[in-house]
Amino acid sequence: MHAVPLSDARRDAQDVLRWLELPEPEDAVWTRVLAEHSNRGHNSRSRVQGCAGPRPPMLRETRDLLQRFYAPWNAMLAQQLGPRFTWTYEELKAH
Repeated sequence: MHAVPLSDARRDAQDVLRWLELPEPEDAVWTRVLAEHSNRGHNSRSRVQGCAGPRPPMLRETRDLLQRFYAPWNAMLAQQLGPRFTWTYEELKAH
């Protein structure tokens, strides 16, 4: 999974679609998809049954453990997609 600021989502998705050699959706589809994501909000869990409402923040220890665990796979993904598709929690939090 790769998370990007919503402002970059369309550009990054276009890059991924080109890399996968898939057609790009029409403008109306982009508008609808981006509006749905921006309206859901960061902590929305409304699509998960029984998980309505905001969730508490992840424990720092849990985040660190997950980042260390997925680091090798993230590095391989970055080699395939390029450095623009890498991120850190701190970078995401700043947006």
